[in-house]
Amino acid sequence: MDDRKLTIPRKVVSDLHHQLIPEDVDPNMSLCLSIVLEGTSLNLRELAAYLSLIDKTYGRLSPSGIYAYSHRPGEQLEIDSVSHGSLELKFLELIDNAPGIQALLFVFLILKYLPGVSKAYKDYQEGRLVRERRKMLREQVRRDRDLAALSDSRKNQVVELVDTLLVQVHCHLPRATNFARKSVRHVRITIIPRDEADSTNQ
Repeated sequence: MDDRKLTIPRKVVSDLHHQLIPEDVDPNMSLCLSIVLEGTSLNLRELAAYLSLIDKTYGRLSPSGIYAYSHRPGEQLEIDSVSHGSLELKFLELIDNAPGIQALLFVFLILKYLPGVSKAYKDYQEGRLVRERRKMLREQVRRDRDLAALSDSRKNQVVELVDTLLVQVHCHLPRATNFARKSVRHVRITIIPRDEADSTNQ
């Protein structure tokens, strides 16, 4: 297993934080990554690949690295709740948990861009050029209104980091992408009170 930890520059994390999380948010709040799925006909293998992509991306960004993460259940990402009605998966991180927030933000970006860029990674084994992959990914970032205020240089850094993470989980991409296209209604992040986050686990 490749235990290399991906280090994210602090300025990139800071700028993403400012773009995606309100300023002066109370540290007693939680960041919630919400994935709303179709309620029927979910392909289990594709769902497993989608969840594995999330888990491995989060693990790559763990301070201890993917190998240690895989052997420490207490550090592993959990689905905090599954909402009734529509099938909605929620992953929570306390705002004051900087490493967890960083990881969840990049998981969010990857899931958001996945349906639009997967073709660029389809031929990864055949040696598709990095330039081609990043060109397609750069177009997704350019269209992303959430990141519109980022400078071009910062957007390029986001592209490079997301590309690196996608390459590291490329074996899961075909099935995960099929699942994203067929069964994921939307992916979003919101800020919720910590007590509301606690209530989802009861």
